[in-house]
Amino acid sequence: MAQLIASLGVDLIALQEVERGTRAGGGVNQADFLARAAGFAHVFFLPTLERDGGDYGIALLSRLPICPRPPLALPTPAHGEARLLGLACLASKALPWGCVTDRLLTVAFTHLSHRPDRALIRWRQARAIVEALRVESPCLLLGDFNGLPGTAMHRTLSAHFCDMFASVGRGRGATHTPLGTCLPGLRIDFLFTSAAIRPRSARVVETAASDHHALVGDIELVNATNG
Repeated sequence: MAQLIASLGVDLIALQEVERGTRAGGGVNQADFLARAAGFAHVFFLPTLERDGGDYGIALLSRLPICPRPPLALPTPAHGEARLLGLACLASKALPWGCVTDRLLTVAFTHLSHRPDRALIRWRQARAIVEALRVESPCLLLGDFNGLPGTAMHRTLSAHFCDMFASVGRGRGATHTPLGTCLPGLRIDFLFTSAAIRPRSARVVETAASDHHALVGDIELVNATNG
């Protein structure tokens, strides 16, 4: 996984199903390990539940300074896995006490409910995300949304954000192939951008390091000098 991440040449990456200190994960802090091995200076791990002697959650790796913000608790079924929207500011430089200056954009990342019978919950989660990010600009929204294009969840997000692959994607868009070549792949991972971001390209990089392929995008901040 570290080799894959390093090969992508990206500045920012969102990860899901990340283990920290669990017995199944050999006690490793996977976010920190991947950041060091792939050359990322900044890590933000957001635990969503305690299990197996450690934590499990989502993470953000960045080459630029990030300032974590309080996460948003998303609607979750009773006795279901907690789902959070991670939030952070991305900046071109950081102050010594951890705050950021020269703010570039807001980054939001998540992992929505996965079961097929949770479509209604995913729609409610999408509505909560839209409401939380309505005033954030420029803003990136990244993650495993566990729903297909055209679903209520996807329509809700696409009404407020640009689905990068739908807009500028190249090649095959499938990010998840649960049954290998037996069935067509599923496009359930998305990169969304707000109006103040110009999508330039998007592509899927297939890998055997995970059951999801890497979705990679290139953006340009509107009125910014660098992409």
